[in-house]
Amino acid sequence: MTKTIKTLAAVIGGLLTGAIMAAVVLYFWPFASENRTAVALERIASSGGQTESFFLNITGDNVLATHGGAFPFKSFPQGIAPLGNGQLPNTFALATKFRRQPEGEIVAFGTELEIAHPGSSFLRGKLMTHTLWSIVVPGRGALHLYQTENNWRLFKQVMLPMLLSGTAFDGEFVGVNTLGPLDGYQGRVVGGTGEFAGITGSFIEIGTLRHLAPDGSMGGLMELRLNYRHPSTGEGP
Repeated sequence: MTKTIKTLAAVIGGLLTGAIMAAVVLYFWPFASENRTAVALERIASSGGQTESFFLNITGDNVLATHGGAFPFKSFPQGIAPLGNGQLPNTFALATKFRRQPEGEIVAFGTELEIAHPGSSFLRGKLMTHTLWSIVVPGRGALHLYQTENNWRLFKQVMLPMLLSGTAFDGEFVGVNTLGPLDGYQGRVVGGTGEFAGITGSFIEIGTLRHLAPDGSMGGLMELRLNYRHPSTGEGP
């Protein structure tokens, strides 16, 4: 019996050691997409179309945010129901105002809808979502954007240390959240109405996280930087 227990303990110990070593290797493995910010910024700057940005302050410009339970962010305002009454765990919804500059006047409003991406994989350094943005600019029209996001770097450098320590993150974590679907880590400008009717192009989502607490409260800045062309002129509308 003693020999069996020792053998079992050795097997369990070996498995735990292997799992810990695998986790350490995975944590430090240099996945290429972790360094995509510089590539994405250069690509959108050199695309040759009309560049335009929309900013939102988190959570000061946000009207509401809710999710189905799988997202590590605090829903608000207080008392808002879970998205789908808890039946859609892998979804997130945001309604927000947008500014021309981080501290400028409000120029637009819109929504963000996210759903977990089936391509997510810890072994590949991918914590992905499908993301849809809709922006309504009074007097101009509406814009619709689609991207895939990868938040592995955010998880590794901010969320995991916060969860392990139980201490809130306060600092400045900046990066391009966009992974694709276009080359160069670009999202797609799907289309628009009014002044934006028929446009094509790309965009990137640039996040600046300044606060994240274990209870899911957060603060920071988001920029949606677009580069697009109008079909009639080849330039922005």
